[in-house]
Amino acid sequence: MTASPYRSGGPYRAIRPVILSMLVAGLLAGCSTGSRLGLTEKPKDASAPAPVDLSRENSPSNRATQVAWTAARAQYCAFNMRSEKLRVDYLAYEGRQGLSAEDMAKLTRLYDLTYNTFYAQIRETPTYCTRDRIDEIRPEINRHLAGDYTPADRKPPPIDVDLPSDQNFKEAWERRKADPAQHEDPR
Repeated sequence: MTASPYRSGGPYRAIRPVILSMLVAGLLAGCSTGSRLGLTEKPKDASAPAPVDLSRENSPSNRATQVAWTAARAQYCAFNMRSEKLRVDYLAYEGRQGLSAEDMAKLTRLYDLTYNTFYAQIRETPTYCTRDRIDEIRPEINRHLAGDYTPADRKPPPIDVDLPSDQNFKEAWERRKADPAQHEDPR
């Protein structure tokens, strides 16, 4: 009597271990993707604010913008300083950093354009030089006059921001156009 092909495993006998090993490999691969599915990570608190980086890159263009902006503000608010000397000192500093003549020319144009643009912007606001703003400008201009041209960190946004609703958006926009000094300075 011959053995039944079903009792000995028959023609599928050699394939069973391959199929079994493929199933095991698939299950193990599925376990390794658990972190992508969020199965192994702790859920994040949706109400926790994400940290915000308030620092600025210390690049020549950022330094030029920062120094020009501060110089324009200080000049308009009648600080006792010579803005042209600050400009010359700052550009000499950048020249010592090894910039090419072409890059220095671009940086000089950027500084001058920034200074003139910001000065023209704040000149249109007669109430720009408030006591708080002067107290904010003073340490920055003194730092630049002393030779420290690194860009200052950004200010964090105010916590209690009064955002205009759809109903009074137009009124808020008109107030902003009439007196941009009541908003944070662009830096």
